[in-house]
Amino acid sequence: MDNLYRTVDIVQGLKKRLQRYSLVVPNVYGIWHVARFSFHPPASTAQLRAFYDQYRFILPSDYIEFVKLHNGARLFSVGSDRGLEIFGLEQLAEQLQKNSLHHLTIACNASTQICIRDTIDGLYLADHNGWVSDYLQMNFAQWLGHVIAANGSDFWNWKIPQRVQDSKLH
Repeated sequence: MDNLYRTVDIVQGLKKRLQRYSLVVPNVYGIWHVARFSFHPPASTAQLRAFYDQYRFILPSDYIEFVKLHNGARLFSVGSDRGLEIFGLEQLAEQLQKNSLHHLTIACNASTQICIRDTIDGLYLADHNGWVSDYLQMNFAQWLGHVIAANGSDFWNWKIPQRVQDSKLH
């Protein structure tokens, strides 16, 4: 894993910015809101081992690092918007008990599910019907760092214009 993206450093950096588990942040339109944050207690090594022993689903190491810090969290909740929920082991187990899945939702907000597969590195996006639509070319730690830098916004939906090559300008 790239040393620039360590889950523990990303989470600790965020928590240093919080005051009473809240933070004043702008949305993408420049309107300022008080966002709330909640973090679950850590998962134990025994819980992680039991999860693997029961389901044989291989979790990415950077996501495991998160679960060892906080076995789930809710980030950037504003007003009635529940924000971004990062799932803990119990929610993953519920998904695996319901279905034999090729992917697991590890986080979601009002519009998108963030998914992992046990056979392929990287995160996937899915709609709320479970249809996987896009591959994000980043791991969990990179995604978490980006979502925090974007103040909880769906940065993966931002349309960034392609740079026009200098030769086309002349």
